[in-house]
Amino acid sequence: MTPTPTVFAPSRIVLWLALICFAILGVAVIWASDRALEFTDEAYYLLSAIHPDQILLYISAQHWTLAPLWALTESLQGFRMTGAAILLGTSSLLGWGAVWILAHLTDRVWSRLEVAGVIAASAVGALMYVATIAPSPSYNLLASAGAYGAAGLTFLAIGRAKPSTGLMLSLLAGLCLAVAFVNKPSAGICTALVVCGLMLGLEERRRKWAMVTAGIIGATLTLVLLVLTHPGTLPVRDSFNSGLELFRMVQTESVGARLIRYAVTLLSSTAGALITFSPTVFAFIALLFYPRRWLAITTVSILILNAVLEKTYLGGVDQYPTIMEGYYTLIILAFGCGVRAWTINRRVALFYTGLVLLPFSVAIGTGNALFTQIVITLAPWSITVVLLALMTQASPITRANETRHLMQHSCACLFLVLSTSQIITSFGRAPYHLQTPLVAHTQTVSVGMLGDVKVDAATAAFLGEIEQAKEICAIQPGAAFMGLFNVPGLALIFDAVPPVSPWLNNPAQADTVLEYWNPDSAPQVVMVLTREVIAEQVTLPARLQPDQNGYMLCGTPLLPFQQHTVEVWARGTP
Repeated sequence: MTPTPTVFAPSRIVLWLALICFAILGVAVIWASDRALEFTDEAYYLLSAIHPDQILLYISAQHWTLAPLWALTESLQGFRMTGAAILLGTSSLLGWGAVWILAHLTDRVWSRLEVAGVIAASAVGALMYVATIAPSPSYNLLASAGAYGAAGLTFLAIGRAKPSTGLMLSLLAGLCLAVAFVNKPSAGICTALVVCGLMLGLEERRRKWAMVTAGIIGATLTLVLLVLTHPGTLPVRDSFNSGLELFRMVQTESVGARLIRYAVTLLSSTAGALITFSPTVFAFIALLFYPRRWLAITTVSILILNAVLEKTYLGGVDQYPTIMEGYYTLIILAFGCGVRAWTINRRVALFYTGLVLLPFSVAIGTGNALFTQIVITLAPWSITVVLLALMTQASPITRANETRHLMQHSCACLFLVLSTSQIITSFGRAPYHLQTPLVAHTQTVSVGMLGDVKVDAATAAFLGEIEQAKEICAIQPGAAFMGLFNVPGLALIFDAVPPVSPWLNNPAQADTVLEYWNPDSAPQVVMVLTREVIAEQVTLPARLQPDQNGYMLCGTPLLPFQQHTVEVWARGTP
């Protein structure tokens, strides 16, 4: 019988802290799951899930995977909880796989507490997604989940005694990669490269190429099945090509320019982290050359003080750059004081490299700042700092190692605490595309097919004005909806259906939509003009000029986000 491995006291602190943070965040996610209506990004995901058959053009076929997820719940709260469950499930798979592969590569036996703690740490990192936006399933969330699942299954497939088990797990890893690709093609391709590199580099036996082949087969079969079951009204290739043009009307940056921007962002973020946390970095360098317990305690104290003074513990949309500076610093320190843990052999070093690269592979393709995307795929980094702490603890006890143990475990604890604090505080400050934080959303209202939702006073008043507009123009469910521009969430309030694509951000995209859809063909059309469009109404296509096409003004409600009025127009009868 294999004896139960000893878990050292500092490691117990890290592991129990991971479990406690996970428990706190689980309650927090449930609390937030029925609060706030976000009328831009999340509404776009919901409309893609609710009306998948109406989407003719797409750069991402997220509606193929979102539709069955909406069918499971058919409520806003249920949809968000489904997304959270997907994040937690796939990140747990990643944590489990990481423990398995390290046991295989180092012959280390893990205790149940260590396995549970690593999985909990992975979940804490994954839930950083919630610090940005509600966890409704979307192309970003499913790309992250696909990466977690593919990497986790790849780790679990390696070193199996039965070749058939390894091949089956590789096949399932391919399925996860297909999900990532369908939702975010660039992320799917880059993640596939990382996963294949891990599979070829970590598997010691000749079966590695058979495993890669099984992964390719799994991905291919999944893609073929999705295409056959979701052909749409246009051929898939034509829909994708036209959707790509629609995407370029918003994201005008070339591929080369984007990659250069990523590199510049990475360098500037790293430099910013080293400058912002320079007191900590200098103290840490001194610690490496003069390993003393008192200096280790001093370095940890400076690190905590640095994080507090820079307000790294705060969440919210205004904190994304600061958040990444803190994480960069912790990753650098974790690798710096855990050199012996990740250089045991070549395969262990490759394993940690894969974990570090995974968030970047998911981020590739984004038009947003690179650090924004890394924040929503943070489970691999959370696993990394905890595993480095556990593996460093296993090294022989010397004066130098003792200081490294203290530093390494402090980095792991701080990573978990900061993540938890950022998520919790994000509910009370600087929300994404909301006028007020989630804590202000306390009034329960019923919003059509979304069910009961808690909103703030301004949103409740806005919903009342929308109901009046519905009555004035006799707007019925199923009316065609044109939100000009970037207010897809109002389609959910009107129970209306955006034609061609719910993603409508500028006049060029409106022109493209009109190439595939004629407003005269719809029994009833609802049109919403935002402040910018009202000011520059002359730029609208002729067929979308409301006063020239028989539209009736139904009202001018005050949109809570950015506090400006919109014009609601309608034409036709159901």
